[in-house]
Amino acid sequence: MKLFQHFLKHKHTCNPKKAFMELPLLTQFYLKYNHFAPQFKNTLFVGVQHGLLTTGSLFESLTRDFNIPPNNIYLLDKVYSHSPIVKNKLIQLGFNYHQHQLPPQHGMYKETNRLDIKSLWEKIFIHLECNQEIEQLSIIDDGGELLKHMPSATQKLLTQRKISVMGIEQTSAGMRQSVLESCPYPIINVAESAGKKKYEATLIINALFNAIMKQDFLQNPGLRCGVIGRGTIGDAMVKKLFTIHKHVEVFDPDQEKMKYNGVINCTSLETLLHSCDVIFACTYHDLFSTIDINKFLATTLGHKYWVNCSSGDYPFHQLLRLKNSFIASYQDVFNTVTLRDKDYLFHIIHGGFPINFDHSGRSVAHEDIALTRAYLLAAILQGSMLMKRKTSIKEKNIMLDPVLQQQITSLWLKERSKIAEPDDIPSLLFYKKYSGGHYIPIPSLYSPQVFPVISL
Repeated sequence: MKLFQHFLKHKHTCNPKKAFMELPLLTQFYLKYNHFAPQFKNTLFVGVQHGLLTTGSLFESLTRDFNIPPNNIYLLDKVYSHSPIVKNKLIQLGFNYHQHQLPPQHGMYKETNRLDIKSLWEKIFIHLECNQEIEQLSIIDDGGELLKHMPSATQKLLTQRKISVMGIEQTSAGMRQSVLESCPYPIINVAESAGKKKYEATLIINALFNAIMKQDFLQNPGLRCGVIGRGTIGDAMVKKLFTIHKHVEVFDPDQEKMKYNGVINCTSLETLLHSCDVIFACTYHDLFSTIDINKFLATTLGHKYWVNCSSGDYPFHQLLRLKNSFIASYQDVFNTVTLRDKDYLFHIIHGGFPINFDHSGRSVAHEDIALTRAYLLAAILQGSMLMKRKTSIKEKNIMLDPVLQQQITSLWLKERSKIAEPDDIPSLLFYKKYSGGHYIPIPSLYSPQVFPVISL
């Protein structure tokens, strides 16, 4: 609390030329850990992130507070979360902003995104060749594609130069097995950190639901709603939908997740797709990767609305490719794609992209998503400290440090509740027990009081 009071006391004397809003949670983190700033010397950063104003706040904090040259940071945003405002500010600050391509048509996001990532890695290779002082590479990913598709030539150069590498991933999709198998470097698992799982789903689902409820067709209380995917987002979506629609069906390939009272638990994906009027995709996977799409279309009837609550256009990839719906500008990205036949009428909302993005640079309220931004900042610090170790790290899946999680989440909860010691702050052991990844202690981060607890 004293740290936050220190920030409030001095916030008007801070640099007035900040391009992005200042997130108090990041400032508090800096005040506590600024003595670790030398850890970032000679570090190159490359990231794929949503083009949000709070993303700008995170990276501006890195350059302003931790003295990282903006020229050592390369960023690629995503076409569906791109914001011209964020782009222009990042460029003005001196960051290496990598311009993505517009997909030529709906359903081609994956192919275009991979070309963008290939081009980004080419720039990183040139930077490494021209800057012999680089000793560390930090890869900050959202979705796993950057980690998964590092070129072999870049890997070879990193090995020859003995450059330490650490990945950071903030989505469950980015921690899938194919990424872990393809990436030869350790990855700090922000996605499955206990604090993120406990708090972020509610924040995201509120943003999703606010966008969803603006759709006129959802005002019909008799709609049959289907949710595919029972992860943290899918689970929260089921609960939200059930408050306004009494007919809710759920499917997840993992049948152990199909135990939800009050809703219809479908035993097959086909059953849900045929039965429901509105399909909410809360999964990274193409819905038709295990279904014959032509057979489905031949047997389906009526109006259906398809809403993406996941990432990219991945859930509707094959469905979107059935129609040549061209994209000529950013205004076209979110056009509803309509598929029509004599027996059915499909509306793929928002161009098949996640419904909570609108190119404004905003999605979840900044005071809420500050938690995730602070977790990323913590992972960047943790990764840098691990890369400085003399012993190599054999584990691929690394836990976001529980001590950093607890400190950040406690500050965030206190700030939101305006209470010095809220009753619902989880214990340190909660973060260690329920976070994904292998725990690697960093004693220099811990106080004498903390170390005996975290060592249990």
